[in-house]
Amino acid sequence: MKENLASIKVLQKIGLQYWKDGECGNEDDVIYKIENMNENNRN
Repeated sequence: MKENLASIKVLQKIGLQYWKDGECGNEDDVIYKIENMNENNRN
């Protein structure tokens, strides 16, 4: 899977954290999750 650094930065900025690699059909995926949504994550 190609890295899209701009998209990764956006996901991190809105509070998502890398969780694990996965697969959907024939595509490799990277899965992100939100651990705790609070005022510190909102910009």
